Amino acid sequence: MTTEPFHIIPYTEAYKDSVEQLEKSIVQGRAVQLEMIKQHYLDRAKVYDTYYSCLAVTEDHEVMGAATGARTYLIINDEKFPAGIVFDIKVRPDMQRQGIGQLMSRDIFRQFFQPQGLVKNFITAKLSNIQAYLLARRVASSVWRYGFVYLTIPTSRRILEPVQDTRAVQDFRVHLFDKHLLPEEYYKEFASGLGYFNTSRMYTLRIRKISWWVKASLVLLRLVRGERYLQLPAEQEEISFATLYRHSPQNIGSLDEVLEDLEVKGIRQLMVCCRKNDPVYMALRKISMYAYHYSLLTDFKVDQADTVGIDVRCL
Repeated sequence: MTTEPFHIIPYTEAYKDSVEQLEKSIVQGRAVQLEMIKQHYLDRAKVYDTYYSCLAVTEDHEVMGAATGARTYLIINDEKFPAGIVFDIKVRPDMQRQGIGQLMSRDIFRQFFQPQGLVKNFITAKLSNIQAYLLARRVASSVWRYGFVYLTIPTSRRILEPVQDTRAVQDFRVHLFDKHLLPEEYYKEFASGLGYFNTSRMYTLRIRKISWWVKASLVLLRLVRGERYLQLPAEQEEISFATLYRHSPQNIGSLDEVLEDLEVKGIRQLMVCCRKNDPVYMALRKISMYAYHYSLLTDFKVDQADTVGIDVRCL
């Protein structure tokens, strides 16, 4: 625990500048360091109908941490139910691993999830993010993992392989629930059934730094597999992207119309979430720049064999 006196309070606009400075001090990743860019701290929260954000503040009103929870839905094996998600857990770098994230998460449970009647809750995190898993274990009595993959696809690419089995079932499904509550500029849907959520309206990512060995690896990749890696972003470049939803083995063959639409709009990357080796993954792996392994961490039982549906805003 921290030795400095502090307390957890609901977010207020009086702390807006301090929280934005906190976010700028935090980078994601090591080999490739990414900075999240927002117009306002709550931009990622405001896309939900109901949310709550809290801060860890010292007696001198110095912000040490921030976290947000929101009400959403999950579908497990065709059963849809309300659920709580915790995201944007940020702790000042020099105060990390001192219990601040745990206390903010518990505050979200007490002040938001419990009054909302949300008894099933989750976070999403990189598979390699051990700290996120340990935090979940400290807050919940039991934690279950459900694995999925983020594919990063340049919008200049086009699909190369047809789906081998269009009759297959997609175990990990991405939806946009209650879309009528969102302004239309946040999403677009196509006759094929595919849709994309314009994630860049919530935030973009700036590449703060790329390690020397990653730069060297990219030089080799461009020589060996040039087309796939020619358009990788550079240091200090700001990345705009969208996230695919309603994709399935039956309609993923129509992805080119989505990529073309995004490319015309200047959105450079499309994120596609699926499970490793499922039909969507197999169809898109050769046009993907990266595949990031993630986990859905829940405080209720989810089996690897379950069919899971999640809101695209949670990804």
